[in-house]
Amino acid sequence: ALVNDREWRDAEDCLKSLTTREDALQDSLTQLKLQFDALDVRTELDNMDRKMNDEVAAATEELRGLIDAEELDPTPEVTERIAEVRDKVQRIEASWKLKRNLRIKEIEIEIMGQKMADDEAMLKNDVAKSKGVYAHNANNARGELSKVLQNMEDSVTVTARGRCRPEV
Repeated sequence: ALVNDREWRDAEDCLKSLTTREDALQDSLTQLKLQFDALDVRTELDNMDRKMNDEVAAATEELRGLIDAEELDPTPEVTERIAEVRDKVQRIEASWKLKRNLRIKEIEIEIMGQKMADDEAMLKNDVAKSKGVYAHNANNARGELSKVLQNMEDSVTVTARGRCRPEV
């Protein structure tokens, strides 16, 4: 039984070290995937910023044209149009910033979903390992208990035979 216990402990230690190495490799792989995905995200966000700048530049150009027109002909209609275009520029900037922040939040939600799925898989794996270890320990304990009970039964049988009188 001691040899089996020692072998069992050695096997458990080996399993623990391999599990630790596997976890470290999985963490490293996850970090590399995140970095790779971040490159795609950065490109996507840069494209969004470029589109925003293009739209803002077009609206700003329109605003400059109206300001130049107002200098030549200061009418209330041109002044109203300038105010509308300024609002338009602000709306465009706010809209693109909102789109950008929304996309960032979507990405964060995706990452959190992936992390939750990874954690759930890891927990299921740990539960399966624990069940296996507990089942093995229970089988070992059952075997040891059956040996102890058999020894006790044999002892009682021997003792009972020794105490019985032949004439009874």
